[in-house]
Amino acid sequence: MQNWENVTLLFSAGARQLKPSSKLTLAELLLANRLPPSLFQAYEVPGDGTLKPVPISLPLEEIPNGRNVILQCVRNTDIDALRPDKMEVVKHAPEPVAAMFDFQWADERRTPPTECI
Repeated sequence: MQNWENVTLLFSAGARQLKPSSKLTLAELLLANRLPPSLFQAYEVPGDGTLKPVPISLPLEEIPNGRNVILQCVRNTDIDALRPDKMEVVKHAPEPVAAMFDFQWADERRTPPTECI
């Protein structure tokens, strides 16, 4: 699976989709990589040698084409000691211990089936 648009969250109130990757904000991108957004200030690089501060809540899709964003760490953090990129799952169990054997999907209006009410 290449993207999470194929993943569905299932709640008692019905099914929900995850936010598409293009709608993530800079802060959410940091959180997805296990980095706290409060450590960073975001800057757009217009290409003229300057840096333009932008909000950490800026969605990725709103970054103009051809522009880069720098996420500058604003604290003296030893990133080599933190190494969030090295945190990984060692092994997945081929047969999970907990599973849901029966559930009902909600309809398009996110209402549960009448049998559940």
